[in-house]
Amino acid sequence: MRLGAGGYQRLTQSIARTAAIWAAIADTNTTTIAATRRSIGWLLSRFARDATPSARSGGAVGERTGIQWTSATWNPVRGCSRVSEGCRHCYAEVVAARFSGPGLPYEGLARRVGGEARWTGKVRMVPEHLADPLRWKKPRRIFVNSMSDLFHEGLSFEQIAAVFGVMAAAGRHTFQVLTKRPQRAREFLDWIGGAGNECDLLGDHASEALIAAGIGVLEPVHHRLGSRVGWPLPNVQLGFSAEDQDTFNARWCQIAGAPAAVLFCSYEPALGPVNARGALGIGDYGPPPRRLDWIIVGGESGPGARPFNIEWVRSTIDDCREAGVACFVKQLGAKPTIADGDYRDFGFAPHVTFSGTGQGRIGCWLRDSHGGDPDEWPADLRVREFPA
Repeated sequence: MRLGAGGYQRLTQSIARTAAIWAAIADTNTTTIAATRRSIGWLLSRFARDATPSARSGGAVGERTGIQWTSATWNPVRGCSRVSEGCRHCYAEVVAARFSGPGLPYEGLARRVGGEARWTGKVRMVPEHLADPLRWKKPRRIFVNSMSDLFHEGLSFEQIAAVFGVMAAAGRHTFQVLTKRPQRAREFLDWIGGAGNECDLLGDHASEALIAAGIGVLEPVHHRLGSRVGWPLPNVQLGFSAEDQDTFNARWCQIAGAPAAVLFCSYEPALGPVNARGALGIGDYGPPPRRLDWIIVGGESGPGARPFNIEWVRSTIDDCREAGVACFVKQLGAKPTIADGDYRDFGFAPHVTFSGTGQGRIGCWLRDSHGGDPDEWPADLRVREFPA
C-alpha cells in the first residue's frame, strides 16, 4: 500500500500518540512496556517501505510528542480533577483511566464511571522522573505535566518548588507550564518570591525531593543556581488555559502580572469566542499590568468534540497581529464550522466535505481527524509562531 502526503502525516501522528502513551506508562510493568513496544514496531515495519525520511526520523520514544507547540513532555506529577467545561473531553483523563488498573501507574488516580473516564481528584508526585530533564542533553521545549496540573490543590508548595528547582537547574531547556488554576499559581509565586532567595529555596526543595526518592543530591541543582539564574526563571514560560470568554476573563485576572519570562494563553479547546484585546494591550483598553506574550488556539478533537467556529481563530490571529504578539494555531478540531454558504475558505481542497449543522453553520469534515494538518486549512490560518 502506497501512502500520499496526508497518509504519511497520519501515520506519524499515530506513532506519536502511541509513543506518548508509552512515555506516560514508562515505569509500569515490563509486560505492558513490551506490548506497547511491539505495537510501535508493527506500525513502523508495516509502513517502512512507504515512509518518507521525515516519517522515519525523530528522537527516541518518550522524547517526542504529538503536541505541535512543544517538543517533549515531562510528567513529574500524575493525577488531576476537572475545573470547567474545557476539561470534559480531556485526553489525559482518558489515557489515565486506561492505565488505572492494579499495578499500573494511574492506579487510584482515574477510573471509568458509566463508561466515561474520570479523574478521582487525587494527585501524586513521580519522584523517579523528577530528574529527567537534567539527563536530556539536547535543548528542547518541554511541556510540564501533560498528564496533570502543576498547581493542583493536592500538591504542596514544597512539591511544586521541587519541580521548579529542576527547571532552574536545567537551563538549556525551555519549560512550558500550563494551568487551569492560575490563582494557585500566583499564590505559589508569591510564596516563593516572598523569601527573597528564590533560587536557593528551589534548589533546596529539588535536592530534598531527589534524596527522598533515593536518587541523591544532583550536584547541578545547586551549582547552576544562585547569581547565575535570575527570577523569574528565564527558561520557564507560564500559561493558563481558557475555553471561552468567561474562563479567559477570570483566569487572566488571576495571573496578569505574574512573574514569568513568557506569559501565554492556551485557548483550547475553543468552545466560544474570546476577546483578548485587553490582555494584548490594544484597542480601547488601557495597558494591562503585563500583556500576553503568546496565544495558542485549537479546536476540540476526539469523541464528543464540540464545534469550532473558524472565525474565532481568525479573530485571534488578527488581534495578535495588531499587538505584535506570537500566535500558534494548533488545530481546527474535529468539527470546524463556517458560515452557511461561505465555502471560500475550503474551496481549494476538493476532498473537504460539508454538512449542515443548523443555526446557519456548515460543518467541514477534514481528512485529519484532529484538524491538525495546515495543508487543509485556509492560507491565512496557517500561523505557527513562537514567542521571541
